Amino acid sequence: MTELLNIVQQGDQETAPEVAKSELPKAAPTTPPKADEAPSSQANETASQEGGKTGVSNVNMDHYGLDEIRQLKPRPSPKRSALKIGFYTVDAAKLLIDQRRENKRLNKVNYQKGLEGFDRNLTKLLNPIRDDNPFADSVLLDLEDRLETITEEVATQSSNVEQQIEATFKAHNASVQYKKNDYITELEPKFNHAITMRLVWLVKEIDQFWHLLELAQSNAILTARSVQAYKHQTSKNFRSILHLPDRFHFKVVTRNDIAHKTKTGIKALEDLLNPRNSNSLRPEVLLMTRRSAFAPPVTARRNGNIDDIKDKLSEIAEMLDNTVLPGAKEAATV
Repeated sequence: MTELLNIVQQGDQETAPEVAKSELPKAAPTTPPKADEAPSSQANETASQEGGKTGVSNVNMDHYGLDEIRQLKPRPSPKRSALKIGFYTVDAAKLLIDQRRENKRLNKVNYQKGLEGFDRNLTKLLNPIRDDNPFADSVLLDLEDRLETITEEVATQSSNVEQQIEATFKAHNASVQYKKNDYITELEPKFNHAITMRLVWLVKEIDQFWHLLELAQSNAILTARSVQAYKHQTSKNFRSILHLPDRFHFKVVTRNDIAHKTKTGIKALEDLLNPRNSNSLRPEVLLMTRRSAFAPPVTARRNGNIDDIKDKLSEIAEMLDNTVLPGAKEAATV
């Protein structure tokens, strides 16, 4: 920790060299394809006028019958096909929505965030990432890692319960029949962000797991207490993902601030050592060697290029590797 404190000092700020502008080569004039009959003078005049606007000769542009392509305009967003998802259990479906729970005894209303609230507030995390904030970038990677861990846990528990059911039925020459598509409801979610849709698929895996638990309980393979414990823990783990971004507070800081040790960069690094700090800064994210698959591109860094500050960031990343930060421990126990 003392090494990180030693490195947090004002350094000389470097300015990136100005990139020289080069003239673009002029496009060679295109020669129109030969036709059996020469175009009329009026058509040539019109084509030359259009060509003057675009810089490309348009004479006989319809020779190949492709004029419709030239009239196409890009849509602001691709049309999303309608998606229907069936749910077996009410509790799993309710993980998608925000809920208000009234506590009449305490005269208090509790707000329970669902996927819709998570998706609505996610821009508060994604916008700083686009602005080169490595702290926000680290949170998104923490979130994705947590998502993958819980997905594996649900798959393992679901497999164990399924094996218990199959073993019991096999030992007693029993079987059960139910309709695969016998859903209690079908929904058409329209979320804005890819990582939210990835969480939708986790909800569906939870839904199938809880459906197996209901089957096991109804056939006296698992007790009601065991089923409730499974469901409570799974729900708690899932909601920990939804609240993970809320546990972190961002400041307007960039990788450049940290590399050049500006006042903002120094303050951000000092805050990491505060016991009350909930931020984390992962060395691999700082160096952009690993980021979340759902992270948007950094606007100021095409293709994640940090060559201009890589040496300075590498020194700080090495210190972070050797320092246990309060925020890192908190993220690990979420």
